[in-house]
Amino acid sequence: MQCKLPSYVNQFVQFNALRGVYSGCGMFVQLQRTAVLSQRTRVNHMKRHFRFTSAATAGLLATTLVLGGCGSDSTTLVAGPSADNTGTDGDMQSSNEGGMDTDSTGDGTDTGTDAGGDTDNSNPDSASQNNEFEARYRATFNSTWSAATHPTNFPDNPHFSPLTGAVHSEQSRVWELGQIASDGIEEMAESGGTGILKTELQSIIDEGRALSLIEGGGIANSPGSVSVEFTINRDNSLVTLVSMMAPSPDWFIGVNGLPLIDQNGDFVSSITIDARLYDSGTDSGTRYTSADEDTSPRSPISLVSSFPPESDFMDGAPFAGQLVVEKI
Repeated sequence: MQCKLPSYVNQFVQFNALRGVYSGCGMFVQLQRTAVLSQRTRVNHMKRHFRFTSAATAGLLATTLVLGGCGSDSTTLVAGPSADNTGTDGDMQSSNEGGMDTDSTGDGTDTGTDAGGDTDNSNPDSASQNNEFEARYRATFNSTWSAATHPTNFPDNPHFSPLTGAVHSEQSRVWELGQIASDGIEEMAESGGTGILKTELQSIIDEGRALSLIEGGGIANSPGSVSVEFTINRDNSLVTLVSMMAPSPDWFIGVNGLPLIDQNGDFVSSITIDARLYDSGTDSGTRYTSADEDTSPRSPISLVSSFPPESDFMDGAPFAGQLVVEKI
């Protein structure tokens, strides 16, 4: 609340006077005479009897008095119409008044979490998975390759070489459709040997681009199945596996850089891949039991297409089986 001093006090203030502010609890001003005097007499009495709690500067008196009660309310007396009260005239600002939340969007919506409320609507299982750094998996190759599924020139002693591969990062590619096979892939696809391939994979591990080797068993007689277990982590979440179809010139089944973390950052629970048949491009034979015929220079890795009466495969199908990868 604002109050103006009587006009005889205002007249005492010169235009260039320096105004001081005096505030306190229970401050008061006592005027010693209350009789009606002339305007000049009133001013003279004010000069003699008006008490200030601080000295005026160079004869210039400050006349703004802040009279405060002992409570939270305060009253300001403004000395004259020229007093500057910008930003404070009649305004009282309070933060967290009455315990109210001051963080608001302006439309009455509280941006915080209400007491007892739950703002997390995410799937608890998903959240738990996102906190996991590694996961254990089992890969199972179920071979269906048989005289019933692939009757043309089906060979005796149908089998698959040991499942071999690695857990690696995106910085590595062990083999790829359309690319030239490495020495390790050539040996695996032509003879079922894995020595050179494992040396190549170990080199990738030593360079920090792969986590571990995967070494499983083979299938002695197809149809049949074989499983191998391995661990992946968030830095190395891709899996590569290969196995030779035997007998064959240079044919194999496999997966290259299979991702086991989905787009939400969760470990994949299970994935099934149809086992197409690949040609490593290192031997020119066209049927299961063709004689060795080295391809030089090597051709890019491709899907097997061998028209009858050579075999039943066209673009890697009919599939030789399925590869199932499951989180355990």
